[in-house]
Amino acid sequence: ESDIIEEIARFYGYEKVPVTIPKTPISKDITDKRYSYMSAIKESIRKSGFTEAINYSFINPSALDLLNIGNDDLRRNTMSLLNPIKAEEPALRTTIAPTLIRNLVYNVSMGNREVRMFEASRVFFNKGNRLPEERHHLGAIYFREKTPSLWKGEAPDFYVVKGALESLLSEINIKDFV
Repeated sequence: ESDIIEEIARFYGYEKVPVTIPKTPISKDITDKRYSYMSAIKESIRKSGFTEAINYSFINPSALDLLNIGNDDLRRNTMSLLNPIKAEEPALRTTIAPTLIRNLVYNVSMGNREVRMFEASRVFFNKGNRLPEERHHLGAIYFREKTPSLWKGEAPDFYVVKGALESLLSEINIKDFV
């Protein structure tokens, strides 16, 4: 059928066929709720002075040893990659913590004395299926080197992190948290 239409158009002349742009209305009401929810979470954390980190989703399973994660923990069920980008990171991550810690170490080694960083991304669990189970996780890390301050009323680190967390929970309408 399509070959016949092409032959007719060729005999008629391609230049005589009118050119039109297809019209497809896009509804403003249709949005991905998960995307808008994640955007609100990220924006709230950014307002508290944290910077978003975007890392690869690969880890070395030995990084879980550094976190003292027990052998019976679900996070130990990593899924190995057949063709990893780096031989040092052959598995999909089950937690965001190792990559955030690596970001912290890098930033401190480069001379940054205050690091506020977060990552909202997916982690992957091996449930014995061909594909892993994907879950959205949020992780944050805060570090500030203790230095003499000109200001006496500087807030302790605990209250900085507590304020950021309270702001986030309030922003996403979670009430009555303790």
